This record gives sequence, C-alpha cells and structure tokens, in this order.
Amino acid sequence: MSPIPSQLLADAPGDLVELFDIDMTPISAGAPVIFITPATENLAEVVRGGQTYTACPVAAEGYERGGTGALPSPSLTVANVAGLVAPFADGAQDLIGALVTRIVVLGAWLDGGTAADATAAISTDTYVVAQKQAQDKNMISFLLRSPLEVRRQVPYRKAVARCSHTYRRWDAGFIAGTCPYVGGANFDYFDASGVSNANDFCSRRLSGCRLRFPDSLPFQGFPSLG
Repeated sequence: MSPIPSQLLADAPGDLVELFDIDMTPISAGAPVIFITPATENLAEVVRGGQTYTACPVAAEGYERGGTGALPSPSLTVANVAGLVAPFADGAQDLIGALVTRIVVLGAWLDGGTAADATAAISTDTYVVAQKQAQDKNMISFLLRSPLEVRRQVPYRKAVARCSHTYRRWDAGFIAGTCPYVGGANFDYFDASGVSNANDFCSRRLSGCRLRFPDSLPFQGFPSLG
C-alpha cells in the first residue's frame, strides 16, 4: 500500500519538495531534459528514482486551480545559475513547445529518505511553454499553458528561425530523425565538437547545420526571423 495517506495525515508530514522536469524533446527529438529543484539553505541536489535534480533558484506561481473551472496559466522563473536553462532557450526557439512537469513530493520519499518511494507524489502537473516572458543576465521566465488549452489554439508559429528537422538520438545506436545527417562527427547543443554519441544534439541553428553539411544545407528554418 502507498505510504501517502498515513504520512500526509500525520501531525508533521515533513518538508515538501518541488521537482521540475523541463523536457525539450517535443521541440527537437534527442534534445535534453533538464531536472532542477528549488535551492534552499538546507537543500542541495536531490535524487528521485535514480534521477538527480540540480538545486537552482526557481519560482513557480499560478499552479493553483480556481473555482471558475478555468485552467491555470502558471509561470516559471529560473535563475541563470551555471547556464542550466537560458542557453538552451537561446538555441531552441525560446523553449516554446517544451514540456514542464512539476512534481511535489515529501522529502522522506526521495532516494535515501526514511520512506523512499519513487512512485509517490502529492501532485504531478505537466504544462507546455507558451511564451518567454522575460530574460536578463540573472533569470529567465516563462508562461505555461495546459496541453489541453494549447491544442485548442491556432498554431503559435508557422515560420520559425530554427530548423524544424528532428535530429537523430542515441540509444545504444543512433535512431534517425528527419535530418539526413549520418556523419561520424558529434556536436553538442552549443555547437561544441568532440562530444560523446549520447551528447550529440543539434543546435538547430545555421551554425549547427554548417558543421554537419559543409556543402549543401538541408536547413528547414528562416534565420532572418531570429
């Protein structure tokens, strides 16, 4: 039986911990997933089900549901600590279309906790990045929408600056996307060379395309819009 009922009904259930998964694969196949947790005085990185969440100043607002039945439109603000999120936004159309999953758990359920359970969660909410609200040297902020609401809207962008090809991904071997690249040279999301197969991600910029195709570019984007 799940430990959730007894622990939540206790007089002192323990500290609540927020976990955020920022999944960029809907933007580009093989793109990374970022795992972060709000940094506090007593909380560094945490591990849940073997997955490490890096501690970083994070503010999430607007997840509460009102009584009108309207879907929440939360915001997510992440500090520019160690370039965890902002550099990816610069190379992936402001992360529009990425999935943000917020998981709220008790600290005791994390790996190494007194009641470790990777399946236990108080709430799990997934939203889509709809807009980059603000960005400076200190932070980056996004507006999120429910996937149901996004499906009802007209497509947010018909022409994009970044390439629309899906890039190959590594899973004990390369799995092809729509991009025709089959070369042996690997480059990461920031166009750095010499990375492992597992870290071979395309920046989806012209610079990344030119590294892989010095002659004829299969680039499917509109750089002038960037």
